[in-house]
Amino acid sequence: MDASAIKQLQESQSIENANKEIPGDLNHQLIALPEDFKLHNLEGYHAVRFRFRGAFSTTSIDAFAGYAREVITQQSPCFIDAKAMNAKLIFNFTDKGHCDNTGFVALEKTAAYVALLKIAGARSTQKEIAEFIEDWRNCLVARSEPTAENPAGEIIPIVRVIGAIRKISIEAIAKSESEVRNFGATQASMESIDVKSADMPPAFLSFTCEPYSGLPIRTFDLRLSVITDRAPALILRIVREEQVSEEMAKEFKAIIETKVSDITPEINTFIGKFSA
Repeated sequence: MDASAIKQLQESQSIENANKEIPGDLNHQLIALPEDFKLHNLEGYHAVRFRFRGAFSTTSIDAFAGYAREVITQQSPCFIDAKAMNAKLIFNFTDKGHCDNTGFVALEKTAAYVALLKIAGARSTQKEIAEFIEDWRNCLVARSEPTAENPAGEIIPIVRVIGAIRKISIEAIAKSESEVRNFGATQASMESIDVKSADMPPAFLSFTCEPYSGLPIRTFDLRLSVITDRAPALILRIVREEQVSEEMAKEFKAIIETKVSDITPEINTFIGKFSA
């Protein structure tokens, strides 16, 4: 008998001894095996699966709810991640299920909203802002600074807005003053910088679009700022962006809850993420 056979006999005896030491209430949950053992799943060789499982994924809330109606057989939880605009429904959650039969919906940003997010907050050239307004002019309304007589501001035609942005120039005026006395001297210099254009650019823009497929149309208020540098730079900023994001998240949660509210067995909704 060679050394390899002796080693295997010793391992077999050690495994047998270890299994005898496992308490009786755990002898169906724990077992001692050699480290180099591999598990093989034989499910693929049977006519049917041992149990049903699957992962359905969609970008449509209606498809998500429709699939839930077809598949659900027991009360199931739905976990809503409102910030990421997605929801996960687990069909085999109860009765100590494996939690691997799921439905998942993640809303897609629309092309208009993607374009808005790309330009918003970025330092842009006159050309980039003008082209953005030209491309999405059907979504935009421009307004001047509000006044006491017109608190909403005057609506400015988009053609004038594009022309005003393209013609922006920066004018710098330097001024120097000096004073000489018997026992001292004073010197001061100042520079004033002004934005010049044939038509002044609008103070505000309103961008109306469907942000995500399945969410209501919404209007985003944008403030236009001009950076007075050697070459003009412009920034479009979404007003109260964090609050707007919170409002859209609440809309998404409400829509999901409405779509699954009449499904039987009942679907309970939770805000948050879950991983088995």
